[in-house]
Amino acid sequence: MKITDKNSSGNIPEQPEKISRFKGCGWCLLMFAILSGFLYWCGYKLYHKEIYRGEILSPCGKYRIDYYYYAGESVIPITPGSSSDKAGCIYIYRQTDNKKLFREELPMIQLAGDISFHKDEKGNTRAISAPGWLFYEIEKDSR
Repeated sequence: MKITDKNSSGNIPEQPEKISRFKGCGWCLLMFAILSGFLYWCGYKLYHKEIYRGEILSPCGKYRIDYYYYAGESVIPITPGSSSDKAGCIYIYRQTDNKKLFREELPMIQLAGDISFHKDEKGNTRAISAPGWLFYEIEKDSR
C-alpha cells in the first residue's frame, strides 16, 4: 500500500513557493551602509572636536593665542610612563578685529607654555615663536 498526502479534495498539495531569505535585502544593505557612514562621520567629528584649554596674550596686547585639545584624546587610556598630555592646536588672533592669523598643530598641548613673543624697539610684537615647532612673523601691514 502506497501512502500519499492528499488534501480533502483528494488532490496532492502543491509544493509551497520557496521564499528567499535575502529578498528585499538590497535596501537593508543600503541603509546599513548609509547608517555606518553617518556613525563613522559623527565619531570622527566628535574625536577631532577642539575643546578650549586657555589663552596667552602678547605683552603689547595686540595678539592672542588660544590653545585647544582634541576631545578624542580624553577617552584614550593613558599608560604609566607616557607624557599623559593631549594633542591639540593653537590659533593666533589679532585682538583688534579678532581675525585668525595662523593655526598650528601641537603634539602635546603643554608645549603652548614654551611660546614667546619677540618685540621690536617700540615694544610691539614682531614675531611669535617656540623652540623647535613654531615661528610666526607678524607682517607690518597686519598691524
